[in-house]
Amino acid sequence: MEDLVCAKSFRSRLEANIAKGKLEANGISSFITADDESGMLPFSLGKAGVQLFVKAKKREEAKKVLK
Repeated sequence: MEDLVCAKSFRSRLEANIAKGKLEANGISSFITADDESGMLPFSLGKAGVQLFVKAKKREEAKKVLK
């Protein structure tokens, strides 16, 4: 199993999904985890409660795409 790292944190699932789409368009697989009460607190009360994870070996490439 490959190591996974957080490429970027977001305040909402919408922002994270847009970033995920950018990564996928550039051939980088990713997945989203969130601490937003299953969407009931969509803006995480000011915290970066939504994380976008990628494989560790793709982290730098993902950061460039998301910049």
